[in-house]
Amino acid sequence: MDEAVTGHGEQDRFAGPTLRVGAGLVDVIIWLAFIAAVGAIVGWVAASVIVGVVGTVTYVAMDATLGGSPGKLALGLRITRDDAVTTPPGWGPAITRAVPSLVGWVPVVGGLLSLVLAVTNIVLIANDTERRSLHDRVGNTRVVRVDR
Repeated sequence: MDEAVTGHGEQDRFAGPTLRVGAGLVDVIIWLAFIAAVGAIVGWVAASVIVGVVGTVTYVAMDATLGGSPGKLALGLRITRDDAVTTPPGWGPAITRAVPSLVGWVPVVGGLLSLVLAVTNIVLIANDTERRSLHDRVGNTRVVRVDR
């Protein structure tokens, strides 16, 4: 399932920090709702572990097969291979690009490391001509805007 990227200027076809932060906020809202629902059933500690594992696998699967998380898809963004055209990127790039997010699993300091990663990504996206985050650099991917 290849989708054409928009006809915007060369740099404009890459998703900038505002759209990507917006997509991330949609994903966080979904994530928190899932934690709340599961937490009401099994307790908050178990919910955090369950949602962490199930959520990570689900998001990687969505990136690999659909080209993005719910937030990205809702805002018209797609993850591509490094050619900035081929979407979805497939399993290899999707798994690899998820690796930096594993810092959130580090006991005690995971939340702080995730915050540092988020700020680093915003700075990288804002200052890179292809708007690449650390995830994109590791996974050899790009996030582009698509015609809807």
